Amino acid sequence: MQARVLIAVGFILTLWAISPAFAIDTKFGESSESEVNSSLEKWWKKDHEARLYLKAGSLSEAKASFEEAVSIAEANANMDPGLVNSLAGLSLLEHKRGNAFESERLYELAMRYQEGFAGAYSERFAVFLPDLAWLYSWHGNSRQAEILFRRAIATIEALNSEDDSKISPYLIHYKAFLKQSGRASEADKIAVRLKRIESKSKTVR
Repeated sequence: MQARVLIAVGFILTLWAISPAFAIDTKFGESSESEVNSSLEKWWKKDHEARLYLKAGSLSEAKASFEEAVSIAEANANMDPGLVNSLAGLSLLEHKRGNAFESERLYELAMRYQEGFAGAYSERFAVFLPDLAWLYSWHGNSRQAEILFRRAIATIEALNSEDDSKISPYLIHYKAFLKQSGRASEADKIAVRLKRIESKSKTVR
């Protein structure tokens, strides 16, 4: 009985450690139908289908649908949204299958495409950085994760004013990472900045 309890607890802790839900607002390229135009509908339906399979735990079906979505995006030169999003989705799938190396390879490939498409210092590039950072964190590479969280923040800061509300989502990701890393005092400093941004945002309204 005790052995079964220990196994169950171990299984739950493993899921807790690797689950995207343990992070905060991870999307891995997921987009809503309202975000795409009619020319992207065929791609979006297949990508959306893949994500429904993924959420249901039907990994083989999800993989097949993601690969179809990738083929559609490539055939129509749909980069973002399109190819980059579906590669990010495949990355999450491989993470769920326990293939850390392949999941990172796929997301890194997506980012290379995004860098060529949108530029390494663009907001569209920065949008995809936090999820890759979480991926590294889940796989035990906290150093690389922190580099990407900070890079995402720096990119958005360079394109906006210091307390622009656009920075908040990136700070929220970084604060969660710091808390999970046991760095409570640093996380608290981020929380103070977030409150200041929120206060200024309400004043502007």
